[in-house]
Amino acid sequence: MREDSGRNVVVGIDGSEHSIAALDLAAAEAEARGLPLRIVHAYLWPVISRPYAPAARGRQVVRNAMVRVLRARPWLSVDSRVTGDGPAYALIGESRTADLVVVGCRGRDGLASMLARAVSTQLATHARCPVILVRPAGSVVPLTTDAPVVVGVDGSDMSHHVLGFAFGEAAWRGAPLTAVHVWTPTSTGDDTAAEDDARRLLDTALTGWPDKYPQVAVTRLTVRAAHPADALATASARAVLLVVGSRTGSALRGVLLGSAAYRLVHTAHCPVAVVRSTRTV
Repeated sequence: MREDSGRNVVVGIDGSEHSIAALDLAAAEAEARGLPLRIVHAYLWPVISRPYAPAARGRQVVRNAMVRVLRARPWLSVDSRVTGDGPAYALIGESRTADLVVVGCRGRDGLASMLARAVSTQLATHARCPVILVRPAGSVVPLTTDAPVVVGVDGSDMSHHVLGFAFGEAAWRGAPLTAVHVWTPTSTGDDTAAEDDARRLLDTALTGWPDKYPQVAVTRLTVRAAHPADALATASARAVLLVVGSRTGSALRGVLLGSAAYRLVHTAHCPVAVVRSTRTV
């Protein structure tokens, strides 16, 4: 268990089954990290009719969530917030002092699901800490299985942060880790040389991590694919969590996710952790 006083794990909820799955995962993350859990319900004020209904409903959603968490983990420190600031704005603000933000990718119905997907993309783009996006509730693999944490490794200078998060997740879950590097053929068509280079890159990126986390069994996987997101989405079908990095350039920083991360937010078969770089390039 890791301790870091003064910080927390934040979960955004709307009362849907997907946000309940996010709530359960966030509570487990908070317990593993030795941190308090903050439950946030954020809404937009209606333009017409019953202006206080969303606030009243939000308070009930939060009460139900707190009961659920404390019934399973009565020792966990939990607080809550109900706000009319809007989901994306509120959760991005919370991320400034959080270790992690967890949110579901779908809402209660068609319109709510569309809004939830938009919020999750904005959050993954702008958050100041790692974000876990929980896709359909049925895709959350029980923590008691031997399903791996899968991490995408591209060899960039931010791979260190992505791998650190992934190894930490695998360690507290008692899960193995599968490190995946996706490569494309060279213009010369020499696939053997390209694959050898991919293996060397992956080995270099992983240097030191198995020693730091000896309890985590590591599988190294190099995959030839046209786009990294395709290979990582396939790997996510048997994973407990997919961890990816996202870097944005100076002109678009804070506006767009990296292309692979953006696609995986919408196509992965398991929860997706986005570890975003804010470095100007």
